Amino acid sequence: MKQILVVDDHDEFRSIVNDLLHALQPDAAILNAVNGAEGLVLAQANHPDLILLDLQMPVMDGYELAMTLHRDVAFHSVPIILMTSARDAGPTLVRLNQVCRAVLKKPFSLGELESVLQEISNQ
Repeated sequence: MKQILVVDDHDEFRSIVNDLLHALQPDAAILNAVNGAEGLVLAQANHPDLILLDLQMPVMDGYELAMTLHRDVAFHSVPIILMTSARDAGPTLVRLNQVCRAVLKKPFSLGELESVLQEISNQ
């Protein structure tokens, strides 16, 4: 992974995700956005190799961003990993499972993130 976009509105959690990613992908450039609208701008400007996306955010939530990127052919090959604290498999998560390559339940460990990244790189 050369460039990774992390979209999450919680500064502390985003910082933790950055630290985990740096441990697993020390050469990757990590971009950060605080909401889906900012994430969309960064994704379109930088075309990252991977997107880690929170579900619940202000301005534009993760569902809206994932669906917007999914409709854009330029992003069909970009894996999206959904990060969520939602514990049920409601209709939103069911729909996002069709768009995202993986779902990580918050809080997740370094090992869980590593496993998902390996799975994606093997696809």
